Amino acid sequence: ALAPPTEAPPPTHTQGAITDGAEGENLLVVTVPDNVKPGDMLRVTAPSGAKLLITVPDGAVPGNQLEFSVPPKPEPAADTAPAAPQEAAAAPTTTKDAALLDEDMAAVRMQSAIRGHKVRYEMNEQRRLEWLAHYQQPYVAEFDRALALCVTEEEERAVEAARKAYMLAESKKIAPRAKPAGNCFTKCFADKKKSEEDLAATKLQSIIRGKNTRAQRQEENRVEWFKYYLSIRNFEEAKKLAVSPEDFAKIEEAMAPPKPEDLAATKVQSIIRGRKTREEMQEASRLEWYNFYLKSGDFAKAMEMAVSPDEEAQVKLYQEMANPKEDLLKAATKLQSATRGHLARTETQEAARIEWLRFYIEAENYEKAKELVVTQEEDEAVEAMYLAKTAAEKAAEPKPICACLPCIKAVGPPPGKERRAAFEMALEEHDWDAAERLAQTEGEQTELHNHRERVKAIKDMALLGQEEEALNLATTEKEKSMLKGGGAMDMARKDILNSQIKNKNTDAAMKLAVTDKERAVVAASAPMDEATRKERFVGAVKGYEWEKAEALAEGDEELQDVKDSIERVKLLQTHMANGEKDKALKYAITSAEREKVMSGATKL
Repeated sequence: ALAPPTEAPPPTHTQGAITDGAEGENLLVVTVPDNVKPGDMLRVTAPSGAKLLITVPDGAVPGNQLEFSVPPKPEPAADTAPAAPQEAAAAPTTTKDAALLDEDMAAVRMQSAIRGHKVRYEMNEQRRLEWLAHYQQPYVAEFDRALALCVTEEEERAVEAARKAYMLAESKKIAPRAKPAGNCFTKCFADKKKSEEDLAATKLQSIIRGKNTRAQRQEENRVEWFKYYLSIRNFEEAKKLAVSPEDFAKIEEAMAPPKPEDLAATKVQSIIRGRKTREEMQEASRLEWYNFYLKSGDFAKAMEMAVSPDEEAQVKLYQEMANPKEDLLKAATKLQSATRGHLARTETQEAARIEWLRFYIEAENYEKAKELVVTQEEDEAVEAMYLAKTAAEKAAEPKPICACLPCIKAVGPPPGKERRAAFEMALEEHDWDAAERLAQTEGEQTELHNHRERVKAIKDMALLGQEEEALNLATTEKEKSMLKGGGAMDMARKDILNSQIKNKNTDAAMKLAVTDKERAVVAASAPMDEATRKERFVGAVKGYEWEKAEALAEGDEELQDVKDSIERVKLLQTHMANGEKDKALKYAITSAEREKVMSGATKL
């Protein structure tokens, strides 16, 4: 199918004028009015008052400008009596004589003296043909508009033929032709008796269906690409694909600057979505670590991760069940001694039975141990030990994948929506390693590449002092707040400072430090043994000294631990300030934090 024209039909004009021509001739410029087609007669009144009759030439459409050669004003006759010199120069020919002469000569010379501006004619004709073809497309089917653009009988016949073909195809869709009924011969050979008209109609329908399908696919592709260019704000390409006033209106609406209230609403929604996602991910991460510590037997850390009385009670229960063998063996021994008087066995046999029962219990062969039990109490004790063993084996199974960035770096990305949310968080935090592990589609790889290039450009502009250009590239509030207020150069300085600290270049980092806090961070990054570094790192995290903790962190996992702790403490302080104890307890992981929350404190 033909692509629709990219601009509207040419407008019509009704102005005309007289211009100078060659060899003393005058050119009459006439604009073809509406509702006029080639072959029609027009009556034109020249500026001199002469009334002319002209024929519209072939190929002219409303709005075209036609040029006609008009004879010059006639001179006085030779036999006219000479007048005085002054009067002869000023005596004009009468208007009536000039009009008669103009009418006689125009009828002969007008039709052969048509001159037009070929460039305008060709452009208008091309636009007319484009719109004529567009209106005849099956997915448009505006044949009345197509007829209005026809200028020859051949074009009118072609439009009518297209209309009939379209109506025939639509009628076939609505009311399919019933198969002929009759005897076996008629049913078997009915197709062979089709007339030429039926065969032609079938072939025409097949062609029309094929064109309609292709046109529909092209239209769907056009709409998809149009929406895509609008989404990336490539308005030049979108204008090339626009075919209707609605499309152009959408482009104008997208090009218009957003309203302040819309920007504010978008910003608030983004903040709320980001906070909600982070809260859900942090809660999921807490539960994963809680279950991991609980099932691995690290009950001290599990108690730190517990935030409710039920979870604390669960930790105590698991702790009591962790080593049940000694108590159960004592119970078994006591039960055996209580049953000796009721059994018809000798003391030697009873001692042997108890000894084998203990052996099978210690060897965790509970099936053999059940064969030696003689009382209900012994049976219940063996069953309890068997259940404890099963629970321990289940706890040793691999834990599910967590959605936090340290777990992603260790075991890979989680599935589904959690992966996408973690990918967006990694981009926001500029954690490119985690983002690379989370990106799974070509579009996400491109998005990651664009973010990295954008952040690199921001840093380069900050180094060059181009704060305004850097602000234009910043997309998050964190980036904008760091750049505003003359912070572009400071941002570049801090970026180099962090790089020097990470590379253990203490001397160079100390030269870049400008505050006491930064100097303390540089001093903390000086070489030290691993035990001292680990102790100082844990102390910095517990003391909420984030910059010092980042300087002491070794590897991406510890850096991510610092980032997660910062977000957790922010949410904890927010809920404490709002008096929301239940929500604050979800983020309190140490006993000191829980005590402050329960005491009603508003800040740490």
